[in-house]
Amino acid sequence: MVMPLFFTLIPASLAPFVGHNDCTHFVLAVWVILFCCLGILPRLLRKPDRKVAVLMGSGLSLVIGCTLFEHFVEDWHMEILFMTAGNLMVIAAHWLNKKKSCC
Repeated sequence: MVMPLFFTLIPASLAPFVGHNDCTHFVLAVWVILFCCLGILPRLLRKPDRKVAVLMGSGLSLVIGCTLFEHFVEDWHMEILFMTAGNLMVIAAHWLNKKKSCC
């Protein structure tokens, strides 16, 4: 449960050291995609759950959309808002997936 929160905080904690460039966004988006594929997808393939799938798909869409179309967003505050919302959706999907697999 700590890993999704950790991954959510990575962009803010690395920003002073790495700066803002396209490579950073792609690397972080790849981490989120890998997290979903390894942490959520295996159970979804065994026992499909619509709520988890919608949360994961929506979260991934926001993260990937922000990464690919960051140059079209004029206000960087909006980009951070959408990226954070996507990360929180992925965290919620992971939490719901974990809750359903334990019980």
